[in-house]
Amino acid sequence: AQGLNESDVEVMMRISFCESSYRIDAKNSQSSASGLFGLLDSTYLAHSEYPIEEKNDWLANLLAATDLYKKEGTRPWKSSAKCWSK
Repeated sequence: AQGLNESDVEVMMRISFCESSYRIDAKNSQSSASGLFGLLDSTYLAHSEYPIEEKNDWLANLLAATDLYKKEGTRPWKSSAKCWSK
């Protein structure tokens, strides 16, 4: 992805595995978090050019997560850091 280095991509891959096991249909039963990166609806809307109906499209989810990561680093995924920060 443009603007990310190899280390960033590796971190994003680990985050995606921890959030969804790379499953686009992953859903959190206690929040609106879903998709490859466990994005909340509000986070997705703030960081995506795609409509919310496309939140669980793999490309829309990846692009929104990449935009979020570029702006905020790993902070949005701090709750799953025990999994991906190893």
